[in-house]
Amino acid sequence: MLICTFDLMEERVVFITRNVATLLGYTSDEIVQTKNIADRLAHPEDLLRYREVLENCARLEDGEVVEAEYRLRRRDGEWRWVSTRLMPCLRDEQGAVRQLVAATLDITARRQADEKQRMSEERIRRYFELGLIGMAITSPEKNCVEVNDEICNILGYEKRELVRKAWSELTHPDDLEKDIAQFQKVIAGECDGYSIDKRWIRKDGQIIDSMVSIKCVRRADGSVDYFVALLMDITARKRAEEILAKSYDDLERRVIDRTRQLTAMNMELQREIAARERAEMESLAMRNELSAELAAMTQLHDFSTRLFANIELVPLLEEVLSAIMSLQKADFGNIQLYDRETDVLELVVHRGFQGPFLQHFARIPAASRDGGSGCARAVKARARVIIEDVQTDAEFAPHREIAASAGFRAVQSTPLFSRRGELLGMMSTHFREPHRPSERDLRLTDLYASHAAEMIERAQTETAVQRYQQELQALTAKLIEAQEVDSKFLARELHDYFSQKLAVLGMEMAALAHGFRSRPLNEALLDLTAQIGDMAKDIHRISRRLHPAILDDLGLAAALRNECVAFSEQYGVRVELDADEIPDLIPEDIGLCLYRVSQECLRNAVIHANTTEVRLALRREEGEIVMEISDLGGGFDLERCRGKGGLGLISMEERVRLVNGTFKLWTLPGAGTTVEARVPVRRKEA
Repeated sequence: MLICTFDLMEERVVFITRNVATLLGYTSDEIVQTKNIADRLAHPEDLLRYREVLENCARLEDGEVVEAEYRLRRRDGEWRWVSTRLMPCLRDEQGAVRQLVAATLDITARRQADEKQRMSEERIRRYFELGLIGMAITSPEKNCVEVNDEICNILGYEKRELVRKAWSELTHPDDLEKDIAQFQKVIAGECDGYSIDKRWIRKDGQIIDSMVSIKCVRRADGSVDYFVALLMDITARKRAEEILAKSYDDLERRVIDRTRQLTAMNMELQREIAARERAEMESLAMRNELSAELAAMTQLHDFSTRLFANIELVPLLEEVLSAIMSLQKADFGNIQLYDRETDVLELVVHRGFQGPFLQHFARIPAASRDGGSGCARAVKARARVIIEDVQTDAEFAPHREIAASAGFRAVQSTPLFSRRGELLGMMSTHFREPHRPSERDLRLTDLYASHAAEMIERAQTETAVQRYQQELQALTAKLIEAQEVDSKFLARELHDYFSQKLAVLGMEMAALAHGFRSRPLNEALLDLTAQIGDMAKDIHRISRRLHPAILDDLGLAAALRNECVAFSEQYGVRVELDADEIPDLIPEDIGLCLYRVSQECLRNAVIHANTTEVRLALRREEGEIVMEISDLGGGFDLERCRGKGGLGLISMEERVRLVNGTFKLWTLPGAGTTVEARVPVRRKEA
């Protein structure tokens, strides 16, 4: 904990404990000697709240405390969140609060944890909206707080209708009691969730059977915050079970009725028993299939959630291939990507294959439609191809030797297409024995294939965007360089040619004026001479703005001093310059960059900030040149300014980026503006 005494009247720190160095990187003496400590250390976005806290402190009674959270900048530039408790400790003769005692804690870790929690909740929100299963969030009062599209489809309501209802209103009356009993156990803390089969009443009156899993999320004190409900429609399964139960009852009645005629009805009874066993086996097979499909969908859902957290294409494709091989119980597998420029399918991910196969299928021309392999035929047909036995498939004959050496007998190849129908790649699985995947496996394979296609398309889009950005940045650099070359040439022409011509013309006019005895004519010529002198000064000022020769001759520090003096004379704005520690020999591109940034900042201070004072500091810090420009003007809304598309801010950022520097700007309406440019630099060789 950091303890300090703050003088409210002078707004400065009177005393501070030595552990301030750990928190902010400054010594206690540096903090005490710093005036306007809040303006220098507090985050621009927190200054207004900081001022409100000081105003509240001025009205405190003895023993009262004010708490506040805000950001402070360390010596190394890092922003740290702190929590401060302030209370009065000294009053003046009139009883007004003079000094405050402040206890400050570093809460950066807590703030970062809160941000991670927010991001985690955002990821959960994306899972919620996937729509693979009905999901709802309900309150402890049984009200629907939030629902996804799938549960709306199951219950037949719009979202706006469901969130106005309690789940008890939608539950079948005969199932409500057992559901509420389980719900109350969770509320009482006996358990954190439950799963039941229950019926719902759809909006159209239809009865829906479902399997519902409820999980509660508790607060820190153990009370229930909200419930997460997962709902799966099992109406079709229930109807099948009801039919089976009815068949079982009918069978039992027939057995009782025909017991008296056992001999005559023996064969018929055996047929009925066999039918019952078949029905039971079919029911069991249906349950097993539903369970397997639910497990596969759960795995697909888990993979989908990881898709948004990973931007590396190859690891994601490896996960897709592993999932498909597990789903189809395949022995080998591979994924190929399509290269449009070369019209080739290139192998990027594989499982189980060795050298000969990889060399044979490493790069396959997609334009070759007569290759006979599974992937070539799938490209030609633009649809999945299944070769149940490569040894008996005539078209596969050219590849049988490779298949035999690799050890597979069956192939499944699924093409991957973009949303526009363009070929992206191929996903293939291979089996040691003749085989054909089931329709269920192929249906789930298509879901994975759509995910794989989306990943490939997204990666290609990101690559294209990065390439376009690089090209745009290179073009911007060339435009800025061309602009500077033209400006330098034009400045030289204005200074060396037109300025000299005007100077000669002025001297000739002055000499001519002295040669006339007529006073009116003499005064008129002298007035023209003065106008020519003013015009020469204007041309000189324009020349300096286009490209200052002093920058090439005397260096950045001298050029900035000259610019600040000329700026103050032209606009009447006081410019305070501190550039004594900067060496004269700075690389030309860096010097020109910082000079242009300073010109733009000074111009903005006059045009937009309406300020009367600007501070410009230029210093060297551990291999960097740092330029900081601050004004005490009106400030502005940075996001709104960026939205208008102005070129001044973009131009400064791009110039600094081109010399591998960093550009930062802090501003708030009414709180002034600070611009910082940091450029790595080494002393230019003489």
